[in-house]
Amino acid sequence: MTRSFLILGLLLPIFACGDKDAGEDSNTNDGTDSADPEGDADADADADSDTDADADADSDADSDADSDTDSDSDADPTNDALINFDDGAITYTLTGFGGAEDSTVVVDPTDSSNKVAKVIKASTAELWAGTTFSTGDNFSIPTLPITADDTEFTLRVWSPRAGIEVRLKVEDASDPTRSVETVAYPSAAETWETLNFDFANEASGTAALNTSYTFNKVSVFFDFGKTGGDGGGGTFYFDDFDSNF
Repeated sequence: MTRSFLILGLLLPIFACGDKDAGEDSNTNDGTDSADPEGDADADADADSDTDADADADSDADSDADSDTDSDSDADPTNDALINFDDGAITYTLTGFGGAEDSTVVVDPTDSSNKVAKVIKASTAELWAGTTFSTGDNFSIPTLPITADDTEFTLRVWSPRAGIEVRLKVEDASDPTRSVETVAYPSAAETWETLNFDFANEASGTAALNTSYTFNKVSVFFDFGKTGGDGGGGTFYFDDFDSNF
């Protein structure tokens, strides 16, 4: 009997340790299974919320950008030609010579909202009759940005005849010996046409382009080479002198 109690006393601590380990395992499993999934779920929810917020922000930014682009595309274009005869803050002067003295700024006969230059080449005009158009003192305009790579300019013209020689001359307003001339030919009569003038291709018998010169004076000659008596006279219009680069 005494021996039985001794064996039982030795086994009781072992049973107690087994229960304790089982309880600790149960607590550990409960902590892992119940706490971590909830924490992960909250973190995922917060991340999703942040992502949604970022997406909304990107959407708003894109919407604003599109709105600005649409606004810009709807803006009315402006005529930014070097000389267009439409700016009320600028005084445009037309100075005719050789039989083209009746040169004035008038309303475009084909568009009442536009102003243009009108040149009347008289029946007694010289073959070199022309018109200087200026905006400053000494028949000048702002210095033209002519370089070795940038030599082309455009001018809109209206001529009663197709195929005539329209000559354009630029020079130094302070030194008439420094100049260059070139030509272009309208392909149609009694209609507006934009002609291209390349000063790298100087008119026959005239000086070649020298880009070291200052070019701040410009003149146009209609039906150059024909006098008024030889059929070179008539009424001509021009507008929108501009660089083509």
